[in-house]
Amino acid sequence: MAAPAAPTGRQDTQSLASALSLGATPAMGPAHAEVSRLNSPGPSGRSGSGINQLANPWARVPLQVLDTIGRIAAPRIEALVPGTEGHHQQVLGQANAAAEKETADQEAAAKMGLEKAQAANQEAIPELKRTAAQLAQEKADEAERANRAREENVRTIAEGKTQSAEAIAKEKHRGALAQHGFEENEKGEIVPLPYEKMSESQQAVHDLKAAQTEAAEAQAALRK
Repeated sequence: MAAPAAPTGRQDTQSLASALSLGATPAMGPAHAEVSRLNSPGPSGRSGSGINQLANPWARVPLQVLDTIGRIAAPRIEALVPGTEGHHQQVLGQANAAAEKETADQEAAAKMGLEKAQAANQEAIPELKRTAAQLAQEKADEAERANRAREENVRTIAEGKTQSAEAIAKEKHRGALAQHGFEENEKGEIVPLPYEKMSESQQAVHDLKAAQTEAAEAQAALRK
């Protein structure tokens, strides 16, 4: 039986936990990108408000003076005029606030993902334990089957050797009996070897003895 695949929640938990514990910088979203754009130098190589980014000092400096006067005299109105420092700071403040919210949302999402991954890990622990126990049992069963097969093979070989030795011994015993004109019957009794089972030399001896017996009997009959 194939073991179920291990859940991937553990890897997710480790990565999320590392990010939160080490204070990793969240991925740059639209709000962070806007803050970066507002703080980046323009074509003139200068950063800040539109007025401050003007390359021509003859145009930039008078406008900066007027902008400063406007910020002192009517800061609310000055902040509404695009290109002024007040308007730039207002837009930058809004972008920073949006970036902070974006960061908080990303951290909250990461924390939620971490909690979900931790919960998934807790749910997966019993299943992992069951899978480990099942694998251990299957391994033990496989080892037991291998041992039984090895023992059976050894026993079969030993029995084969024993049977072969017994067969050789019986064959030698039958040969020895046959050489002396005997055999072993079904009851295990030693009896004379039948004529048809005798070798040619044994048959010749048997015939000779029979002839001698007949001759002796004939001579005895004549003497009577």
